[in-house]
Amino acid sequence: MNNQRVLERYIELCRRHKVASVDIFGTLIQRVVANDSDLYSLIGRSLEREGFNFSQYHGFEALRESAQRVAASQEENGEVTLDEIYAQLAKMTQFSAEAVKHFKSKEVEYHYKVTYADTEMLKTVRKLKELHIPVIIISDMYLPSSVLQRMLTSVGYGEFDSIFVSCEMRANKHNGTIFSKVLERLNINPSDVVHIGDSRRGDFLQPQLHGIKALHYRSSSAPNATAWFSRFAQLGLSTHQSGTATASLARHFGYIYAGPVFAAMMQWLEREIGERKISKMYFLSREGKFLKQCWDEWHSQSLPTTHYLHVSRKSTLLPHLYSQLQETQNEDFATLVEFSLTNKLLTVSQLLKELGLTSPQRKKIYDEHSLRANQIISRPFPLNIRSVIDEVVPIQAQSQYQLLVDYLHQEQMSSGSVALIDIGWKGTMQIALQKVLTSAGESPHLVGLYAGLSKESPLTIQQAIGCFFSGEHAEKNEILLTGFRELFETLCMPDEGTTLLYAKAGGSVIPILDQSETQAEARVTIDEYQQGILEFIRSFRNSPYRDEVIPSDEAFKVLAHEFYNPSSQLLHSFADIRTYDHGEITPVAEHYPLRMYLHPRVLLKTFFDSPWRVGWIALNTPTRNPGRVYLRLRKILNRH
Repeated sequence: MNNQRVLERYIELCRRHKVASVDIFGTLIQRVVANDSDLYSLIGRSLEREGFNFSQYHGFEALRESAQRVAASQEENGEVTLDEIYAQLAKMTQFSAEAVKHFKSKEVEYHYKVTYADTEMLKTVRKLKELHIPVIIISDMYLPSSVLQRMLTSVGYGEFDSIFVSCEMRANKHNGTIFSKVLERLNINPSDVVHIGDSRRGDFLQPQLHGIKALHYRSSSAPNATAWFSRFAQLGLSTHQSGTATASLARHFGYIYAGPVFAAMMQWLEREIGERKISKMYFLSREGKFLKQCWDEWHSQSLPTTHYLHVSRKSTLLPHLYSQLQETQNEDFATLVEFSLTNKLLTVSQLLKELGLTSPQRKKIYDEHSLRANQIISRPFPLNIRSVIDEVVPIQAQSQYQLLVDYLHQEQMSSGSVALIDIGWKGTMQIALQKVLTSAGESPHLVGLYAGLSKESPLTIQQAIGCFFSGEHAEKNEILLTGFRELFETLCMPDEGTTLLYAKAGGSVIPILDQSETQAEARVTIDEYQQGILEFIRSFRNSPYRDEVIPSDEAFKVLAHEFYNPSSQLLHSFADIRTYDHGEITPVAEHYPLRMYLHPRVLLKTFFDSPWRVGWIALNTPTRNPGRVYLRLRKILNRH
């Protein structure tokens, strides 16, 4: 039974019973650490930076666990409070009473820092309160109920009717004794209560043994707490400070999963910039705008200088072709155009748009050459198409070439050791810019620094490199990316259209932009996602762990895991993002009716056209593992 059905069932049962009972950790609240040991490790490192030394105790983590173990052994039921744990810690060490009190306060502080509300349970509890159903908490925990209430309030739950904690009740869920005490304390019958929680034994089996109706809950908001994730993704960062505790799913996802990925890239950029002695950094539109925001958030020094450059595959196409024409005098322009355009099928309208011709120019060509806008162009280009290209386009190309050269001069890009920063894949714009500048007699040293560089790129490692994959290195990551590549790009988009061409205005060269491709509702989701990432980078930069290297390969795989195994919330949040492309508004991933299966070729095309192919599988097939299905399907079809 999936979470939505479990929670619907829970609300339905609570309507028929008197009291709703809920577990806290793993149910109402999730943590960005895998376990208490990771939490103690974070606390220890923070205390060590304050000057405390725990080496003789084999670290704070070992000391804290030992103190709890000894304190629990002295209690018949094994249940101890935080005060009792730290009283035992004081007996085991030479630290002053004031220092031990500080340690205890630090632990409470970090419990707040690493927790956030489970989004599905937050909605459920709010619904129960709307129905005026009493909601109580039953938890196996050493923290006092007063701290737990403040924690729950801080992440958006508000007040609860009662909180029963094992350390105060001297009974626990594991052996079921706490349920009897709660029933006695409230003077109610077992049949009056419905309990829900994530522990199969403590929250599902034991309540039922005591006559209480119970449901087992497995959160889709819980992080993928691998050893790496536990160590780096939380990094002592406060979800309360960042605002992610009660933020949207997109913001929370950006903070928890994508944040470490982009922080890893900023660390990598810093190393590459230093090693390559880069003097200027140019972030290429459009994804580069968000990458520049990440860099500005991460890097506080004034050097190297940073710039945002309005270039695109479309705006550099004609200048690049013109520079090639100057280099190879024996080639005609139509041949260069045909060779450079990778799309196998283009209409006349699409071709002329690609070549930067305006609507009036296109209409004139249709009329003068008896061409239809929607006419499909065969390969090789027919004579009438070649005639149009050779007659009209070179003039436009020469003009755009000179304007681009002037724009690059204006942006001070013609000299020095220059880094081009972009999301990447093949380095096409770097190749075009280098060719244009060389043709204009300039000789800048361009280095491409990308999120990823495809093995299909002709650029050498001296010319370009990728953070998460580069050439033959980490090829598996490049394959993984194919399942959500366009979605990854879309989520990095600013609210601006692609650069179409350049024009003169007031003595300067300005870029002419197309309309933004993201719709207003999609923009909200994208902005929230990006804000989550920026908040993580900001928190990480200000944390004691700033100098620790986040392993980019592992960070990327954690993010990919989430896109390959999306929760229902994530699926619908991102699949509903709608973008504007070639005059049509299309969703990132769309659910198709069953009748589409009668047209397998059409269905397959929608799959390969989807910006989120794994999401498409999750929406249109009954599989529980869409990521695995995608990789198998990709291998069978040998498609990229």
